[in-house]
Amino acid sequence: MPPRTPTVPVQSSLTVKRLLLQSFDLTTLQKRGLPHPSRDRFVKVPQEFWVLLACESHAVSQVVFEVMRLTIGYVDKAAACGYREWVALSYRHFERMGIMSKNVAQRSLNYAIQHGYLLARKGKRSSWEYAIRWQSPGDIVTP
Repeated sequence: MPPRTPTVPVQSSLTVKRLLLQSFDLTTLQKRGLPHPSRDRFVKVPQEFWVLLACESHAVSQVVFEVMRLTIGYVDKAAACGYREWVALSYRHFERMGIMSKNVAQRSLNYAIQHGYLLARKGKRSSWEYAIRWQSPGDIVTP
């Protein structure tokens, strides 16, 4: 019987990407601070987003923020509102970015849609597009 070769645990692409994020991007932010919006790109986050951060799971908050980042955080001069309203995202996008596994992304996106944070529509071929579900002007309650 041939000698067994030692096995090396195979790390998932999510784990590798998360390690890279922590070693490069996170370290840079910790050393330099966050970029100022007047000099760099930024996302306008609604004041109420803190409620999602406080009350929903980390994964749900992340998928909602990722849709915000890729829609209202993306300048599109061709769009009437000046930014993208819909973005095509695969479950694997979240894994490639090092945010979460594709299974967690699927559950979190479905939850966000079912609970009214996001809208979804069929995209090209078998893809899906997502948008933030904004309040209608009649829904806004002022104190």
